[in-house]
Amino acid sequence: MHCKNHKNMSQDTLCCYLQWLRNTLMQWEQRTKGKVLFLNNQCFYAQMATLSCGAETVASVLEKMESCIPLALSEESLCRFLCASTKEEAKAFLQSSKADFLWLLLAAKEDTTLWNALFDTCDTLRRRQIQNIFC
Repeated sequence: MHCKNHKNMSQDTLCCYLQWLRNTLMQWEQRTKGKVLFLNNQCFYAQMATLSCGAETVASVLEKMESCIPLALSEESLCRFLCASTKEEAKAFLQSSKADFLWLLLAAKEDTTLWNALFDTCDTLRRRQIQNIFC
């Protein structure tokens, strides 16, 4: 499956990226069989970011779909957002939000209702971005 990177991401591209992430996380979970414990979101993201995802890495896929990811999903991410006053702190917030998003994708791996709700949320963010460009 080939996903093109567009400045204004299409719904098909978003779907493709989400499916790549879902498959990557499911394969990782099958390989580790739940025997891996992370100290925090930073450790989780550092490990997940390097995984191959399609022809890319998880980090590069998340970067391409950054504007479609719901932010501040956890208390940790919200605190990072509220405290961010430097470029480094803003980067830490985005990384924390991406880690939260990966946890959510992992939770939704076999839950069709959660998966559809997650896709709808990302697609709504994608459409709002496109609408803002044309307004």
